[in-house]
Amino acid sequence: MPALMRVGLLHSVSDLGCLLREARASGRFAALPPLCLLPRYNFGIDREWRWETYFDFERSVLADAQGEHPLPLADQEPGADLTTLVLDPGSPLPQDAADPPRIVRRFGLSTPFRRQVPPEGLSRAQLRLAPSANVAALAASVVNRLAALDEGGFVAVHARRGDRVDRVGNREAGTYPSSMTEPDSVGAYLRACGVGDGSTLFLASDEGRADFWKPLEERYRLVRYVDLPEMAGLASRRNGSVPDNYLLYQVEREVMKAARMWIETLPFSEPLAHGSLVSEEFWQKTSRRRLRRARVQHWKNRLRQFAGGARPR
Repeated sequence: MPALMRVGLLHSVSDLGCLLREARASGRFAALPPLCLLPRYNFGIDREWRWETYFDFERSVLADAQGEHPLPLADQEPGADLTTLVLDPGSPLPQDAADPPRIVRRFGLSTPFRRQVPPEGLSRAQLRLAPSANVAALAASVVNRLAALDEGGFVAVHARRGDRVDRVGNREAGTYPSSMTEPDSVGAYLRACGVGDGSTLFLASDEGRADFWKPLEERYRLVRYVDLPEMAGLASRRNGSVPDNYLLYQVEREVMKAARMWIETLPFSEPLAHGSLVSEEFWQKTSRRRLRRARVQHWKNRLRQFAGGARPR
């Protein structure tokens, strides 16, 4: 069971996948950690977060070359009196998986879970999470509406702007120029993909300006969550409603899976996507820049430790 930290939903899913893959590789059951999501991706509003709001673990599986396997989740909380072994980041599980009965893995808050576990300690299975019944029903309703608008099938685009967009030209690692996710770039990308004028376009984005996407309305039959009452209600703050933007995005993701063409923002972020607004070449360059900065920061930290009297190990 990992330590708790506040992250986004997809980050939480990535960590959960590593936890379950490590449990399967070691023949253990994993204790499902509480879901602690960042309020900043929910309009700054905190609320009670539950895994079952977004996913159905009974229908979810770990899939590998041998087939699909139920998630190795413990069906009850472990007793408080169990002998516990706390593992430091990068430490392997003990060879005797039954001793001790409970293991807690610590890991750095800024480092993904997958980098805290020795590669040989993870199974190669893929986590396939099924949507919750509510997410599936909402998505099916939206897909039916979109299908009625275009017999040839709709096109979906996810244009993430928010915290990843570089608006000041400093090209920080992990960001991309704002222009890559602006209407003109989206339209040019779709034209290059052969998407004709008048096509139905389902657009998911965290861009809050109401008129930002108007240029796309001149070319496509544009549909966003604000046009669909069942989806708009998920983000509503009227009459004391508590919004759940994470739930809205999960519904949008299920809708995009049904599109004849799904264009994501970043490459490699969604296995089912057909392309990305940010090119693979550009993102690989920023990834290399991110890695270089991480290495520099690592050695700066080690030098500070040495200067303070701590011997580097």
